[in-house]
Formats: sequence, structure tokens, C-alpha cells
Amino acid sequence: MNLGIPGFTWNDLHDYDRLRDLSAEFDRFLDERGGNASDLIDKARHLGAFLVKLFDTDDSAVRERAARDSEVARFKKEFVQRRVAKVADVGRASARPDGLKPVLHDADPELSLARYANALLDANDKEQLDALAQWANKSHGKMHVDSSGATTTFTSCSS
Repeated sequence: MNLGIPGFTWNDLHDYDRLRDLSAEFDRFLDERGGNASDLIDKARHLGAFLVKLFDTDDSAVRERAARDSEVARFKKEFVQRRVAKVADVGRASARPDGLKPVLHDADPELSLARYANALLDANDKEQLDALAQWANKSHGKMHVDSSGATTTFTSCSS
């Protein structure tokens, strides 16, 4: 079975000498892309693209998931840990403060809430961020934060 890089087959992945050749091919690939061979982090960035080429695969699903996870991670770090976990007076929060309209899509409510909160973070809209933090603690949504603030889960609830 041929691989996505000319001159290499599946069996070459089990042959030490051919693996050395493949490593040299990666070095050429890295050089062509302007990568820094002495920087391990930089090499890792290019390794994914090399593997996509090597195994002739479509990485769009992985890229989409990575983008989704990155957006949710930002939401958890910058919003949940810094705002929701610190809401002191949940009882005074209205069910949906004026102007607050998070649209939670059933397919992925966590991502839709993350996108909404991240847009507010980008706009630095402190009033709406505070309102959203209070709303998240009401019956419309439950955010559970562990004691370290590292783990969160979101469950959409019907209004």
C-alpha cells in the first residue's frame, strides 16, 4: 500500500532504514515550510500537516473539533472560572436580564454559549458578561465548576 509521500509504502513504516529516510523527508518538508528544525514546538506544528500528507487523509474533522475545543476552553477559562464561579448574589439575578439573549443550540449548547460569551469578552461588555454569569447560575443553565475551577460542564435546561 502506497503512502501519500511518493516512494514510501506501508511496509516502510516497519523498516528502520526506511524510517530514517522518512525522517529525512520530514526534515525536507519542514524546511520547505520554513519550520525551525531545532525548535521542538515548531516541529510539532508541522508534524500534523506532514502526517496528513503521509497518510493522505482529510483533517477537516480534526481541525473543526480543535477549533470548537479551543473556543470552549477560552470560554471556560475566561468566563466560567473568572465570572460564573464568583457570582455572589445569584438570588437577585433575573431569569433573563434585559438585552441578554443567548441562543443555545440543541446540537451543542456548550459551544453556542461559549461563542456568545466569547463575543461579549471580545467586546469587553462587562455589564452583559455579569448578567450572563448570573443567568448561567439560574434555571436556564447550570454550570458546575469543580473546586479548582478546572472542570466545568454545562447542561441546558428548558425555560
